[in-house]
Amino acid sequence: MSLKDVLLPLENLQQFYSLYYLVQVADGEHSFISDGLNEIFKTEYTATSIRVLLAKFSNLFGMETVSLNSLFTSLKQIASKKKQYILPPITCCLFCSFILVPHNSTQKITTYCFDSPKLLWYQDKWCKHCDINFSFRNYSNLKTNESFLYPPDIKLSFFASSSETCFDLKLLHYFDEQIIRNGVTFEGFSDSYNSLYADQLKEIRPLNRKRLSEVWYSYKIKQYLYSNEYVLPIRDFKYDSKSTELFLGPRLPTWFHSFTLKWAKTHRKNCSIQNCDTTGIYLFLL
Repeated sequence: MSLKDVLLPLENLQQFYSLYYLVQVADGEHSFISDGLNEIFKTEYTATSIRVLLAKFSNLFGMETVSLNSLFTSLKQIASKKKQYILPPITCCLFCSFILVPHNSTQKITTYCFDSPKLLWYQDKWCKHCDINFSFRNYSNLKTNESFLYPPDIKLSFFASSSETCFDLKLLHYFDEQIIRNGVTFEGFSDSYNSLYADQLKEIRPLNRKRLSEVWYSYKIKQYLYSNEYVLPIRDFKYDSKSTELFLGPRLPTWFHSFTLKWAKTHRKNCSIQNCDTTGIYLFLL
C-alpha cells in the first residue's frame, strides 16, 4: 500500500498536517475538523468521513485519538523549551543595504508581554560595511559610540527599559488606554499583572512599579519625539529617571511652548468664554 493510498481521501500532506492539527484542538468534534478542512482547502469532507478516516489511521498505526492528544501535549511541552528570540526589526543595513550578520552572543531578557511574562533571548545584528550595530531597540554607530532611534516608519514590537528587561508594546498600549479611560495607577496595574500571571512569575521577577513608570514615561517621550522632532535621526537615551530628566532638560521650554499653543488652539474651538484660552496660558506660565 502506497502512502497516497494510506492518506485517501486526503489529497496531499498539507491536508494531513491540517487534519492532525485540528484533531488536537477539536476535542472529538469531527464536524469541527471537517468544517475547518473544507474552509481552507475548498473540499467537501463530512463529520462521518473524518471519523472513518481517523479510524483507518488508528487501525493502520495502532494509535487512538486519546493517545494522539497526549502525544500533542508532550510535544507542546518540548516546543515551549525552545528559545524565543527578539531580533532587530530589519534584516539589511539602513545605510548600505548589506545583509546584517549576528553580532555578540545572545542574551537572556525578562519580557513583560500582553499575554504573560516570559524569558526571551535577544540577538543583535551588525553591518560589517558601516560598522553599525542594530538591536531590537535602536542602532549604534560603533565608531562614534552614538545610539539612535529607528525611523518612525520601522515598526517595533518591544520597548527595552534596560539590557535585562523589556516590554511588549501591546502591553504598553493597553496600559496607556487604562490610564486615560480608567485612571489606572502604576502600582495598581503592576499588582494586577503580577496577580494575573502569578504562576509564570515563579521563575521571573514580578513587574515592578518603578520599572513600569520609567518605561512608560520613556515610551510617551518617544511618541512625542516621533511626532514633533523633524530632524532625523533622533538620538536615543537611557530609560532610568536620571537619564530621562537630563534628556528632557533642554527640551522642556520648547515643548512647553508648543503644548500651550496647541492647547489654546484646541480650547478656542470648544469654549465660548472670551479670552479663556489666553488666561489658561497665563496660568500655565505662572
